[in-house]
Amino acid sequence: MRRLILSYLLPLLLPFAAYALWLSLVRWRARRAGGAQPAWSDAPFTWLAIAGVLLIALGFLVLGFFRGAPPGSVYVPPHMENGVIVPGRAE
Repeated sequence: MRRLILSYLLPLLLPFAAYALWLSLVRWRARRAGGAQPAWSDAPFTWLAIAGVLLIALGFLVLGFFRGAPPGSVYVPPHMENGVIVPGRAE
């Protein structure tokens, strides 16, 4: 579950959170100056979603290049040892 959140939801929602912070700062400044306040409905939802998907892709690329087994290693699939399931690993 934690991996799902860190791999998919956090990068996807990060641009929306940044926009919400920016919007609250702009609205606060507009309230103090007495100007027009932008609304959340004016948000560029398409661009925010594209930015989130790009962050997910970037995260996958980083994980692909900097994590994983070294070249030439052998994958040992999950198996039972003494009644206990040993997870798969690369040796």
